[in-house]
Amino acid sequence: MRMTIMPKSRLGKWTFGLATTFVVLLLVSGAAFVAISLSPVEPSRIWLIILITDASAMLLFGMGAFITGLFGIKNNQEHSVLIYSSLTLTLIGIIFLGVFAWGSPKHVSDEELIKRVIAEPGDLRPRCEIVNPLMSLYDVPDSISYVSVGSESYIRDSFQQQGLGNLVDSLFAKNAQPQLMGIPSAPENGYLIDYDGKYEGYSTIISIPVYDAKTGLVMVYRAFVFPDLPSGGGIYVYKYIFGRLIPINYLALWMS
Repeated sequence: MRMTIMPKSRLGKWTFGLATTFVVLLLVSGAAFVAISLSPVEPSRIWLIILITDASAMLLFGMGAFITGLFGIKNNQEHSVLIYSSLTLTLIGIIFLGVFAWGSPKHVSDEELIKRVIAEPGDLRPRCEIVNPLMSLYDVPDSISYVSVGSESYIRDSFQQQGLGNLVDSLFAKNAQPQLMGIPSAPENGYLIDYDGKYEGYSTIISIPVYDAKTGLVMVYRAFVFPDLPSGGGIYVYKYIFGRLIPINYLALWMS
């Protein structure tokens, strides 16, 4: 078996081209994911669509490179450094994609999710949040004059149409009664839990979040409240992966 550097057969050249495209898309997708994860504001839906499209194309190019590479080695006796390198990189990339797609943990505690939700960036989020320690669903302070845009039936119907009926049912069931948080304040992460009632108003109110281990999706009610300033609340849906909440969807419920 004579080893060469460059591929000689047509399948070998196709493998190298597909693998090169795969690696480029992998780098672009990785950079986009890091940028979205570290962004101080929630990414627009268009960026999420671009990321998903890029990942889908990357998977197709990766599988194509892997299959053509195997056929090139078996049928055309293609033994080149670039082909074996391309197969190795493609296999590693496909494994990485699998870990990314199914990398959500089987169980996440309520405390961990609550910390993540409170610390998650938002368009209305202040630099330091004063958080209501009492978690409840669709809670709007009496001092706020607001316009409601969604009832319980509206919430259920909206998410059932998206295939998230079980998740929204769990959200209502888990928040049948208000519950007190059990996490400490974390000023270093930008929030204070007002257990002692020292503050007159709150900037953040959340419900008890629910988590679906099969899909890695998190659903939670979250509201930002500011006296004499625009405020609002709604249901957020996140993808929980690698310890990070990635915004997927938002359903507005009220605004002032």
